[in-house]
Amino acid sequence: MTVRVEIERPAGPEIEALIEERMAHSRAILPSKSIHTLDLAQLDRPNIIFWTIRINGALAGCGALKCEDDNGEIKSMFVRPAWRGQGLSRRVLAAIEEKARKIGLVRLNLETGTDSLAARALYENFGYAYRNPFGQYQPDPLSVFMTKSLV
Repeated sequence: MTVRVEIERPAGPEIEALIEERMAHSRAILPSKSIHTLDLAQLDRPNIIFWTIRINGALAGCGALKCEDDNGEIKSMFVRPAWRGQGLSRRVLAAIEEKARKIGLVRLNLETGTDSLAARALYENFGYAYRNPFGQYQPDPLSVFMTKSLV
């Protein structure tokens, strides 16, 4: 099994289908005011770096880094259900953190769902701590916010 985590432009039908799958998942479990998922157009911006996870060439998941000054926000972490439980999110999160350090970011922040126990465990294992809402986020009983210093 060949696993590749690579930076790609978030464009084309294959990636569009993955992002729509992620958005459909969010819409199925959350009210609209609690959805912070970026669509394809929002991901295809100069301040966002987008990664894909491919297994034997098949698109299995993605992740993104939104860069703002010397801080970054982890966005769009998603692994298709068929590929979950194989450590793929770990690989993309490690790639995001490596790139964030290389470009000089000093802190990473993120928002995830309170019920996203696997995601929260992943971030905790990578050293993320809980924090108050940041940036444009408001307190939301369905969201938790986390942060990690890179320095």
